[in-house]
Amino acid sequence: MSERVAIVTGAGQGIGRGIAERLAADGLRVVVAEVNRTTGEESTNAIVNAGGSAFFQHTDVTDETSVAALIDTTVERYGRIDVLVNNVGGSINIPITEITASKWREIVDVNLTGTFLCAQRARRYLSQQPNASIVNVASLHALHTVPGMTAYAAAKGGILSLTRSLALEYAPTVRVNVIIPGLIETEAWFQAVQDVEKARKHRLGFHPLGRLGKPEDVAGVVAFLTGPDAAFLTGVALPVDGGMTLQLYRSGAED
Repeated sequence: MSERVAIVTGAGQGIGRGIAERLAADGLRVVVAEVNRTTGEESTNAIVNAGGSAFFQHTDVTDETSVAALIDTTVERYGRIDVLVNNVGGSINIPITEITASKWREIVDVNLTGTFLCAQRARRYLSQQPNASIVNVASLHALHTVPGMTAYAAAKGGILSLTRSLALEYAPTVRVNVIIPGLIETEAWFQAVQDVEKARKHRLGFHPLGRLGKPEDVAGVVAFLTGPDAAFLTGVALPVDGGMTLQLYRSGAED
């Protein structure tokens, strides 16, 4: 077991849980930061039952007091923070002409403001450790989006810009990078479609690699970015999308 400590926000399910499980499997002590107590505790128990080290901290990343409790509790328990993965995110499809200011703020807060709050609060402790790093999780919506996702796309685009600024301000002691996941098969994705197999088949053509992503695909990239082999990388935006952003047309589609 390593002495290194990682905080993963939104680690109760999907990509966040995959990241938490991978880092724990690699020997890090993991803090499962999650607003949903049920999924957060389930994720924590799964890590512990697999032989890893983890504890659950109920966290609302949009609330400064809650974020402070997350960071302070982690330091009280372990005495250090080496890795912060800002994974929390979420949205709903609302046309820009119909979204209210309060709903806009809600989406921006959970995706962008939460990332800022966690990165700001953790910096003091991260800077005390060798090869400390932050990995932010954006989305392909930051690059190419669809109608109805304006607030989400704006927030995720903001994460790209925030990452570059943090990488400059936190250098040389803390590296900050961002990943851009594509279509990843998660619980949320399954719940968002009516016919899973039909949706999966339709979306396969978007990916030159011929499959949708899985949480472990993203987790492997995070493990790399937070490890020693990425010690000279900072400010990098890395798509994890199976080549989805490479093509003008769907693979195999007629021109």
